[in-house]
Amino acid sequence: MQKKESFSRSIIVILSAALVVSAPNAVAQEPTQDTQELRDQTREDILDAYELLAMHHPGMYNPFDPGFAERLEDGKREALLEAQAADTQADRMLAVQAINNALADGHAQVTIAYNGGMGYRPGFEAAWRGDALYVTSSSQATPRRGAKLISCDGEPATDLIEKEVFRAFGRPKEAGQWWQMAGSFFRRGDHSTKPYPQACSFLSPEGSVEAVQLRWERPSLEEFKARLEAAARPDPLGMTHTENGLRWITLSSFSPGPDGVAAYDQIFSDLRAQSDALEDARAIVLDLRGNKGGSSTWSRRIAEHLWGREAVAWAMADYFRDTEVWYLADEGNLAYFAGLGTKLRERGLPEEIADWADEMHVSLSAANAEGGIFYKQLYGMELLAQSQPASPRSLPPVYVIIDGGCVSACLDAVDTFTRFEGVKLVGAPTSADTEYLETRSEPLPSGRGRVVLPTKIWVKRPRGSGEVYLPDLLVTDLDWTTETMVEHILRDLDGG
Repeated sequence: MQKKESFSRSIIVILSAALVVSAPNAVAQEPTQDTQELRDQTREDILDAYELLAMHHPGMYNPFDPGFAERLEDGKREALLEAQAADTQADRMLAVQAINNALADGHAQVTIAYNGGMGYRPGFEAAWRGDALYVTSSSQATPRRGAKLISCDGEPATDLIEKEVFRAFGRPKEAGQWWQMAGSFFRRGDHSTKPYPQACSFLSPEGSVEAVQLRWERPSLEEFKARLEAAARPDPLGMTHTENGLRWITLSSFSPGPDGVAAYDQIFSDLRAQSDALEDARAIVLDLRGNKGGSSTWSRRIAEHLWGREAVAWAMADYFRDTEVWYLADEGNLAYFAGLGTKLRERGLPEEIADWADEMHVSLSAANAEGGIFYKQLYGMELLAQSQPASPRSLPPVYVIIDGGCVSACLDAVDTFTRFEGVKLVGAPTSADTEYLETRSEPLPSGRGRVVLPTKIWVKRPRGSGEVYLPDLLVTDLDWTTETMVEHILRDLDGG
């Protein structure tokens, strides 16, 4: 059961597959639209996106985040400046991205449709492994697998990655984002604002410095499709056991479709049937690789089957005892929650999730009718009222595998699992959330994009805004296969 390195989101938004054989030294121009018309459309979309965020983002009304409105204004101002110089659709996409960069929040985004083609590659793949980019595979003599990127065209590699990759996507202040995004430096598309890197220096596995002249080429259509399919195919949900005595539970998604819901039902059934065997396992592994969030219900139920329902209820009540959750009680959120319960039932999700959505609509409606800005849920107090001190079931060591893409409900899962003794985190640093979560979206009036909007604020959440989880066992191996993870876990169990 091998798990490949996740194919991180490219520097470009890949939507088409037009083949271009020759590699560019500079940006390919797109003379398909009048420049002034393009700039006017970009300005229009920026202003409309700003208005939607200013009207419907709870940060505008958050007394604990007085700088939000200024950040949003700064993003708009920078976006409008870039729009004045936009010559291509790529420039337009980057101009709008200035708003996202200012907010630095994966749950508050302006997304713009952009056709960036298949992109170019220099004949090798690279991935971030804690301190730098390392070559993970290569079809040429140099750089070789295991070589470390030092610089390109005379500039330090980390500076270039921050300027070029993180200008287009991602949040460089979060450690996990480097693991998730930095490899995109060697996946280029037509939006790049500079000539592609031409000469890079690498530190070879033997310790010598090698100068490499890059040859940028398009992948074949077949290779391109294969990469996209591999990226969209995480390890299947399920529970297995290894010959080494590890009980392995793959939790690659918390937003399952009908097949995923059935897979979770099977996991829960297996956990009930094998309850005694779990206590005799050498270790339990909860594998979150590839998990980008969804509903926290799934991880909560996993935890209840492992440590006991009452123990989990008390642990989370104690963790969140001072926490409140404030939902913005505006017309947009009311409309969203009005139909959410029905949609969740149609997807076959557990009734408790759909019931929560229905109850949230009732609470928001009441707050709105009373003229309130927020429906303020006394979350911690509610949890404490519904639980009492309880001891968790005794389990063998539990290892939770995390990666750089872990956000949202994936982080909620780590919050839950780490409430209990004997739990170690394995893998890479995670990404982070702000205090703004639970998203919906609205289209731009032009129809050229959408604005993703958070619906709520976590107030006094123990895990702070922008805070990541760091692994107890950092895995810097080039290959992030399941076999690699097993080796690290067994070594730790053996005291190595």
